[in-house]
Amino acid sequence: PDATKSAKEAEEEKARLAEIGKALTEEQKAEINAQTEALNIRQDTPDDLNLLPKVGLEDVPAELQIVQGQLREIICNRVDTPLNLYHAGTNGIYYQQVLVKIPDEVVQSPYFNLLSILMGEVGAGEYD
Repeated sequence: PDATKSAKEAEEEKARLAEIGKALTEEQKAEINAQTEALNIRQDTPDDLNLLPKVGLEDVPAELQIVQGQLREIICNRVDTPLNLYHAGTNGIYYQQVLVKIPDEVVQSPYFNLLSILMGEVGAGEYD
C-alpha cells in the first residue's frame, strides 16, 4: 500500500480542475456558481413529506385472505404423492418448492454434502 496515494490523487485532481478552470469563460464560471448556489438551496430545503405515499391501517384489509391451492396426486417412484398448486401473479415466472424425504443413512453419509450441492444443479432437458 502507498501511504501517500490519497494525497497524490487529490493533487492530481486539483491540477486537472485548475486546467479546466483556466479554459472557462467568465460566463461559464458565473453559470457554475449559479448552479452551485441553486444546488445548495435545494439541499438545504427540507423535503415535503406529504409528497410521499403513505400506508395506513385503512389500507390493510380487515379479513385475512388465505389462498386456496389445488391438491393433486402425482405418481413419484410408483407412490402417489400429493402436489399442492397455488396460483399467484408472478408475471409469468414459475416458482417451485420441492420437499423430499431423505433417508437417515443418506443424511449420515460423508457424500451428503456433495448431494446437497448437486441437487440445486439438476435440470431437465435443455434447462438448468
